[in-house]
This record gives sequence, structure tokens and C-alpha cells, in this order.
Amino acid sequence: MRRFNKDVYKETHDTGATARYTSAEFNDLLGSQDVLVVQYSAVKIAGTTPTLTIDLQGSNNGADWQLIENLINAVSLTPGSVNAGIDASGQNLPAFVRLAIYMGETNPSAELQIIASGRSTS
Repeated sequence: MRRFNKDVYKETHDTGATARYTSAEFNDLLGSQDVLVVQYSAVKIAGTTPTLTIDLQGSNNGADWQLIENLINAVSLTPGSVNAGIDASGQNLPAFVRLAIYMGETNPSAELQIIASGRSTS
């Protein structure tokens, strides 16, 4: 059963291999359900063979973050078109969850939007 559907990231991302994270204001919400479904949309894409990676990270104390799983793994983005994708967590989630967003290859940039849907398995 769906418990929430929230726009958790909407930025122009141009930092390459440096991670950007969803805002800390969403950490509790993202960890509040059994399953997290993440959908991304990328537009205004630039760079040489840009890629997108979205990692799911978790913590029970809100300070020590660990990789839970890789949701989107180095997906190629095509300049001049809208790129979209979706994936769901397959792991039990801790109390706090955040998304780590990376862009790869040479001079990548894109306007990214990420929407998260929390679902209860009971």
C-alpha cells in the first residue's frame, strides 16, 4: 500500500563524481516504509557520454551512513531528450534513508527530478 509520494530532489546537477544528497528533511520520511520506489527524470543533459547513478544509503542514528543498494547504476543519459527510469529497494530499510546522486563521464550536467514513493508491505 502506498504511504507517500514525494518530490525529494529537483536540481541542476553538474558536479560529476561528487555526490549530492537528498535534503536531510526527507531522511525520516524515506526510511518510514518497508519499500522505497524511486523514479528519476533528466532533461537539459550535457557532457560527453553522461551517466547517472543513484545509491540508496541508510542509517539508524542519522549520522553514520552506509550503502544499502545501488538503485540506478551508471545509466547512460541521452542529450536532447527526456530520460527517465524507475527502480525499487529490495532491502529492509533502516530508520533514516537518503539518496546519493552521482553523474559520471566528462563534464556531465542535467536537470534532475527524483520522486520517491514509500510503500508498506503489510
